[in-house]
Formats: sequence, C-alpha cells, structure tokens
Amino acid sequence: MKTAVFSDIHANPAAFRRAINSARRLGCKNIICCGDIVGYGYDPNECIEICKRNDIECIKGNHDAALVGELSLDWFNHYAAQGIVSNRPLVTEENKKWLANLPYKIEKQFGDTKVAFSHGTYAIPEQFGYIGSIYSAIVELDLIRKNGIDALFIGHTHGAELYARNTSDDRNLIHGTLPKSIRKRLAQPLNGWSEAIFNVGSVGYPRLCRYSTYAIIDDSIPRVTWRQLPFDYVGYTEKIVAMGREVPVWLQARLVFLKGGEE
Repeated sequence: MKTAVFSDIHANPAAFRRAINSARRLGCKNIICCGDIVGYGYDPNECIEICKRNDIECIKGNHDAALVGELSLDWFNHYAAQGIVSNRPLVTEENKKWLANLPYKIEKQFGDTKVAFSHGTYAIPEQFGYIGSIYSAIVELDLIRKNGIDALFIGHTHGAELYARNTSDDRNLIHGTLPKSIRKRLAQPLNGWSEAIFNVGSVGYPRLCRYSTYAIIDDSIPRVTWRQLPFDYVGYTEKIVAMGREVPVWLQARLVFLKGGEE
C-alpha cells in the first residue's frame, strides 16, 4: 500500500489540491500531514476542510498550535507572526477546535519498520525543535533509536532532506537535500538503515527549491520516493499581498531567482 506524506501546507489550498491529486494518481490510499496546515498563506479554513474531506491524518505544527493559542507569537519571526494573526479570523470555531485536538506525533507500523511522524523533533514534539543540520540529526537519530523508532518523517524546515545511517558510527551518516543530491536518487529504502529521518519538504511554501515536495511510502517494496510538483510562487505572493500583508523575505528571494531563470 502507498501512503503520501505531506507537510507545511501553510494555508495554500491550490498547492494542497495539486499534491493530493498527484498522490491519488500515483495510487496513494492514505495521506498523512506532518503539520502546519495554517499560517503564512491566504485560506487556512479551506485547507482544514480539505484535510477533513479527504480523511487526511494530521499532526499539529507550530503554526497550528499558535493559531489556537497554544504557542506564543514570541516564538515566531515577524512574517510568521503576521501570518498567524491574519489567519485566525479566517478559521471557524469548529475548525479551531479540530486544530487544537490534533496530536503532536503519531506512530505506525509498515511491515517490520516502526515509523513515527512529527512536525519537528520526535522526543518533545510540542517544542517544535528543528532538524536542519548534521549535528541536530545525529542527536535525533540517537533519540529515535532509544525509542525503538526505525524511521522518522518530519517537515518544519520547508526543505526535503534525508539523514540516515547503518550503524551508530556517525562517520557513516548519509545526508542529502533537494534539489541537489536527492534529485539524483529520489527513491530511498524505508528499512535499509539502522535509523533514518525523512524530511518531506513543503507542499504549500517550499524554500530550498522551486518545487512543492512530498514523499510516498510504498510498504510493498518498501521504499520512500520524493515527488516534486510545480509551485506557483507568483500566485501565492499575490494572494498574500492582496490580504494587505508583507511578503516574507524567503518569497521575495525566490521571486528574484525565478526572474533570473534559476532552476
């Protein structure tokens, strides 16, 4: 069976629908979202409704927690806090309760492989720690091994990455990021490591590449494959501007690169 793993939708229903349609066409029966359904973007309520209509199993991200008052806005940079404040009145009370009831992590068994899903770090997921360096990955790989987890799927950094090793010797650590090394080997074994961290990237607001990204777990092989989809940076930016908000610096930088023909 195939399971699609999304993250960081960020109130972008157009990108969300595109990813769902892609996953369904590729035979995914289940979809898991690693959090941040809301924030930054322009239609958080519709993204929540999409989750509910499609029976997507969701985890709470830091933007989701902040929107319902569980995380202080002091935690966020100016652009992120502005997005949360602008999103709050757009979400119905019913959907705020739905967000508040989301778990911080989930665990599933895929054959012989025990897999965990969280927005950021696994051990204390409600703190939303980042795994964005080899050092932080080594710490997290040690923690998931102690907890009997073979593979951890995350988002949070908005960039697809792989951290994996076959022994406890950190010199054997394998690290790859999109759009560089992982682009050349988009498929990776799910259970070919002693422990591994798969960052699925972002569906609704990618930063490290020009593509919307997500991952597919195929437990019949078993294998993890990253998928890339075109992302409408111009359209997303225009909708944020139409709400009277400042454009985050990451979006500004990406638009400059696109105008220069960056691939």
